[in-house]
Amino acid sequence: MFLEYYGELLIKANVSTFEEESCWIFDGGMGFGDAIMWWSPRRRKRRLPHEGLDFVRFTLGQKTQDVSVGFLVVAPVSGIVEGICDDFLDKTVWLSCEKKSDCLVLLSHLHPLVVSGQYVICGDPVGIIMYAEGSVPCHLHLSVLEGQWRLIRVLTWDEIQQQTHARLVKPFL
Repeated sequence: MFLEYYGELLIKANVSTFEEESCWIFDGGMGFGDAIMWWSPRRRKRRLPHEGLDFVRFTLGQKTQDVSVGFLVVAPVSGIVEGICDDFLDKTVWLSCEKKSDCLVLLSHLHPLVVSGQYVICGDPVGIIMYAEGSVPCHLHLSVLEGQWRLIRVLTWDEIQQQTHARLVKPFL
């Protein structure tokens, strides 16, 4: 799929020396369709299955590093910033995919460095992780909306949950 190297791109954007053996660690609850909250001390059940992938922790050689305040979020694809909306931690950037026109990539829980209508190239900075809330640590949430997303009246989380023109799909194979 078109996002297969995004994890590596994120790490490279945030460390001074990239090591080939670096990779993301995804625990239960961080993946698409997962039913539990990974950040909850008692692993509580989610109200709805998880609709994306949460980037929280990665290895850097022999060390483990967490996403923290100031973590730079880069564009996983080239395309247009179709919108920006509030989410429960900060903002979500809605980015159309130039190579796959029926896909919209959602990057959530970040402070945007872009504006609606702006064209970005894969790897360009689009935001910074700025907040955690309560027991929810800093992380980047990535979702992919596939289908006739241009028919959605307003690009917000509430609106995509209620429409039938597009569906959230697993971001990685």
